[in-house]
Amino acid sequence: MIYLNIMRRRIIAGIVLMVLVFGYKTLPLNAQEPSSIPTYTLNQLIKEALKANPDIKEVREVVEAAKGDELKARAYPNPSLGLKYTWHTSLGQRDEPFLSLGQTFLYPGKLASRLHAAEKGIAAAEYLLKDVSLDIVMQVKEAFYSLLLTEENLRVAEKDAGFLSDLEDIAKKRFNTGDVAEFDVIQAYTEAERARAAVEREQADMRKAVSAINTLLGHRPEAPLRVIGELKAASEPFTIEDLRQAIEHVPSLEEAAARIAQTESNLAYARYSRYPDFTLSIFHGAQPGDRTTGLGLSVPLPIWDRKEGEIKKAEAEHKKAVLALKALKAQLNLKLETAWQDYLISKRQVKLFQEGILRSASEGMRVARIGYKEGAIGLMDLLMARDRYLKTIKEYNHALFELRRAEAELSRLTGRLPE
Repeated sequence: MIYLNIMRRRIIAGIVLMVLVFGYKTLPLNAQEPSSIPTYTLNQLIKEALKANPDIKEVREVVEAAKGDELKARAYPNPSLGLKYTWHTSLGQRDEPFLSLGQTFLYPGKLASRLHAAEKGIAAAEYLLKDVSLDIVMQVKEAFYSLLLTEENLRVAEKDAGFLSDLEDIAKKRFNTGDVAEFDVIQAYTEAERARAAVEREQADMRKAVSAINTLLGHRPEAPLRVIGELKAASEPFTIEDLRQAIEHVPSLEEAAARIAQTESNLAYARYSRYPDFTLSIFHGAQPGDRTTGLGLSVPLPIWDRKEGEIKKAEAEHKKAVLALKALKAQLNLKLETAWQDYLISKRQVKLFQEGILRSASEGMRVARIGYKEGAIGLMDLLMARDRYLKTIKEYNHALFELRRAEAELSRLTGRLPE
């Protein structure tokens, strides 16, 4: 009775597996034909993300806003025009119009310091754009390699599901001939079901990986796409000496340096503000029997407001910018050392897998399959060998992923953008 129930469940599960395995390329990708699905290499993804990513677009507007501040800083005060009429009620007559024209002149040094601060603001915004671009490139690389990892794991899961389906058939035949107990049939069926569930999980992970890439590209999360690449691609050449030298000129440090220069100019402007601007005017008017033309000078008296608050704030902002640069340098150096160690460890692990572990696991699985077919070992021994093999393959794929991610992190830290 148990065997019949197993067979019925097996037929249903077989249908589900066919849909999952053979319908995989269409179900997660909105049932589109493979030829109509956009396909990207890593470089194509990076170029698309740098062009369309929402974060990049936002920072571009920050740059434009900084350019607007530069135009504002460059502008000189507008002149003023005055017009006045005087009516003499006792005489019953009105004077001619009294005109005045005035122009405010800034204290020497104010305009230059204000303009220099704005120019450094533009430079800082442009370095910020480069730094955010590096972040986006890093995220694209990680999402790309994550998708490749999921594809590899899915292929492994599908292959394992096929192997266990065959193993289930073998167990059934041996049970029918009385060579094995019903327990072997139940165990083979259970493992086959677990393998089918693993296929479903990997497909779900693949949809998540695709959504992550779409988000970086500014596309709908469910939009279909495919990627071309390999986790086993050749490693980038790195040396710690080159990395330490390159990190001294990354965009984030350049931005911080530009902020220091900007705050220096803001401080200079605040100090210049203690000295008042002056307004020079010329006027002309007429009264009965008299005409008047002259010059005027107007200067605010810095009695109540001597700009102490503005100066103190500017000094604090400058100190803050200097400390931020020091903290950023220490943080980047720590990140570099950590990323370098991660890179070395990942590279070593991949080498160990390639030089022996993979071959040993594959050979163990091959021997176990032959032994089971020949009756030299039992089902449990075969399943144990299969578990070790699957674990080894997945660990190897994950080690490749970690190596690719470590390389991406080193490239990001050194400020290298793709050409």
